[in-house]
Order: sequence, then structure tokens, then C-alpha cells
Amino acid sequence: MGTLTVQPIIEAGLAQSYATAASGGDVAPNDGTVFLHAKNAHASLARTITVTPQTTSFSDSVYGNLTKSAVAITVAAEGSKFIGPFKPDSYNNSSGQIVITYSDSAANVTIAALSFDKNKTA
Repeated sequence: MGTLTVQPIIEAGLAQSYATAASGGDVAPNDGTVFLHAKNAHASLARTITVTPQTTSFSDSVYGNLTKSAVAITVAAEGSKFIGPFKPDSYNNSSGQIVITYSDSAANVTIAALSFDKNKTA
């Protein structure tokens, strides 16, 4: 499992870098402003990127008992998708990270963890 470095998008711009998706999945620190950009370079196969909530059910005084589902996004062959942001209370593990997995194979998938936090300057 790889750990992605969050890259802040700042006023001066960002030349983002992409990591090769790890076959066992990846994690990324998450403060609620993090989102992912996944790219699938496979010529004919789609890939599914899944972010699994760590808290899947809770009770709300207004809405009652609720269940949080995993975010499962299909990225078409030779396509890309932006995914997120992710609420820390639902998605973060005990280390403050989101857990990302890949369908069938992570082959041909690259991923970047990005942040739109207006307070980050570098």
C-alpha cells in the first residue's frame, strides 16, 4: 500500500505529479479538502477507484439511522476522473487517511491527491 502526498493547488498554479496506483491500494492524508485525480491509460479496460468509508452507519436526530456507502467511480479506458472531497468523520481511518482501492488491477492507473485548501500556500 502506497501513501500519496497531497499536492495543494495554489494561486501560482500546480504542476501536479502522479503516482502509479499500488496493487494493494493507497492511502492519502485527508483534512476534508482533499480530492483525487485518477487517470486510466489502459486502451480498452475501465478501472474502478473505490474510497471506503471507515464509519458506515450512524444515527442522526433528524434523519434517523443512516448508512454511508463507499464511493466507487468507474474511470473509462484512456479516461480520467476527479473524485472527492471526502468528509473526514466518515472516510478517515485512525491515521487521518482515506483508503483507496482499485478494481481487478491497478495496472495503467495513475493517481494524484490534490487539495483546494485556501490556507495552503506551497
